[in-house]
Amino acid sequence: MAPRRDYTDEWSDNDNDSNLKNESLNPFDEDSQNDVLDRGTEFDPAKFIEIKDSIAFLGGKVIPRLNWNAPTDAIWIATGNTLECENASQILLLLKSSDKICNDLQTFGGYSNPFASGELEPEIVLRQHVDIVPSMVFRCFVKDSVLIAISQVDCSYYEFLFKMDEKIEDFIYGFHSRMDPFDLENYCFDVYLNSKVDRAVILDFDPWFGTTSPLLFTWDELNSADSSTDFGLRLFPESMNMGPGNVFNTSKYSASRFPIELSANSYYEAREKFFNRLNN
Repeated sequence: MAPRRDYTDEWSDNDNDSNLKNESLNPFDEDSQNDVLDRGTEFDPAKFIEIKDSIAFLGGKVIPRLNWNAPTDAIWIATGNTLECENASQILLLLKSSDKICNDLQTFGGYSNPFASGELEPEIVLRQHVDIVPSMVFRCFVKDSVLIAISQVDCSYYEFLFKMDEKIEDFIYGFHSRMDPFDLENYCFDVYLNSKVDRAVILDFDPWFGTTSPLLFTWDELNSADSSTDFGLRLFPESMNMGPGNVFNTSKYSASRFPIELSANSYYEAREKFFNRLNN
């Protein structure tokens, strides 16, 4: 599928994703243990060309993802700690290093063996990289086709947001009411507002599922709510502000930076097995 140009300031039905349907893509397959960057691989060489062409078409810099999830937990391995990629090797490095992407391949959208039937296929999705102001990105939660909650995405305290919270909330609710019908009744989407809060761009759609971060909500309260519930807009409170050098977000995916053997649970399990063997 040919990639499309970047969106305009106003949201439209046109998507700017480059969906690369993948008939043989599985860089995490145990049968293909060769490193894409340094050695041979079973990854279809034609896909490299398709990715390269798509990157060039989208302006030379893209943000990658696989089906539902982006490899945000693998940012630590990338140069500059960013999802911004300029070539196929950078894209595959992020995808191969991401626990979220592995989970996509194993339990896509909550399904076991999701790609076994052939009804679902893994896709690399490339989105044109655009500089945005993180404070103006909001995640919207839609249940039974009704917008019930809005959360600030960048979990940092911004004083100016509290001065315009009603305007932001009213605009997003109005924006959602004008959106074309979506195929799903329960879903999430991220929306970016301009500084005047009179234009919006949809950045992403996410599943109504535990793999999607509820941010300033919890999945318990979202799942227990019905379509008549109206949580409104929830902003990061001043009481949790950590001041300059805020590290609230930096440790979000810190567990993904270390081998699973270093986790506390794995350590205690290994220790228990060790002493059990000694006793036997």
